[in-house]
Amino acid sequence: MLRSLMDWIKPPAIGDRRALAFEAERAAARLVQKSVIIFCRIKAGPDRQKLFKERVFLEGLEISRWESFAAILADLLVVAEGMLRESAGESAPRMGEGLVGLYAELLGKADHPSGGPGGWHAHIEHFRERLAQARLAPPLAAGDVASRSGNLVFDSLPMHKNYRKDDRPVIVNQIKFGVVSFGQDLERRMDVAALAAELSGAERP
Repeated sequence: MLRSLMDWIKPPAIGDRRALAFEAERAAARLVQKSVIIFCRIKAGPDRQKLFKERVFLEGLEISRWESFAAILADLLVVAEGMLRESAGESAPRMGEGLVGLYAELLGKADHPSGGPGGWHAHIEHFRERLAQARLAPPLAAGDVASRSGNLVFDSLPMHKNYRKDDRPVIVNQIKFGVVSFGQDLERRMDVAALAAELSGAERP
């Protein structure tokens, strides 16, 4: 009976592009909420009510939220690429383009925080280059991948340095933990062959 119950509540497999997009977007959004929004509220302390009404701070917070989302999402998809690469074989470059397309699609749901005319183009091209570089070496462990986004998130925080002094390791480790957890979830649930095959057929955005 217990085994039947566990089978019933077992999360579905991540076997297609849509499922991967859903899980990556959700994981990135959750990490942004913890490492940006909640962190700023805690650090502001008794001043948080006033701070979260200031226009300049809110504008900075919006930029931090979306830049952090883009950075974390990229790390999550780099982790996914490392797990899918062997199955993709010679199609690994095409699979990489499929992941670039997924990345562009998820970023395209929001306006670019800077309001610049280039939108998310620079982020997307950087992600494309990053995947190409990643294929030149064995896949990195999820915790090593996450060092990049953890530092980017910390540097983007719209808080004065006096509020976040010595907190870089806190943010970096929080992001690492989330990215590692995402990778572990992928290992349990991902249909590697099906997902690699579908992503390999994706078009260049």
